Amino acid sequence: MPQSRPILVTALDDAGKHDEDDLHLAVTGLSAEMGDDDQVGRGKRVNRPMTPKRPMSLEAVTGKNPATHVGKLYSVLAHLTAHAICEDIPELREASVKIVSAIGRPLDQPQVAAINVATSAKATPALPVRIRAVVGAQLAGLDELTRRLINGAIPVC
Repeated sequence: MPQSRPILVTALDDAGKHDEDDLHLAVTGLSAEMGDDDQVGRGKRVNRPMTPKRPMSLEAVTGKNPATHVGKLYSVLAHLTAHAICEDIPELREASVKIVSAIGRPLDQPQVAAINVATSAKATPALPVRIRAVVGAQLAGLDELTRRLINGAIPVC
């Protein structure tokens, strides 16, 4: 059974402040009103094809800073984690990984890491434990992933 944690909507807001400069929630809830409205690489996906009925992120990963852009890091990490899960657990036919960040938390502690798998055999109680181990190892390797992205060792377009 998944653990439930509260979702922080305005994680950087300081309840003790009363000046609007100390608030981080946008009026519309979108980043577009704050200047983050470019169209860089919208046709480029980490997992290449834009196929209907398949999981994909709308995050533009090309042209983003691999050391600081959580959307780029998590998009690449999700793609690589899905592959690692299938490689490490042969009875899986496919895996999809969705990772959601939380403002103010370390990158290796996402708000949500949702994993969906399809098996070629009956699932056992050990399967979630094995999947969590792979996901944990991938999250622990974020620094190395960032270095590989900076060095161009992982193509993103």
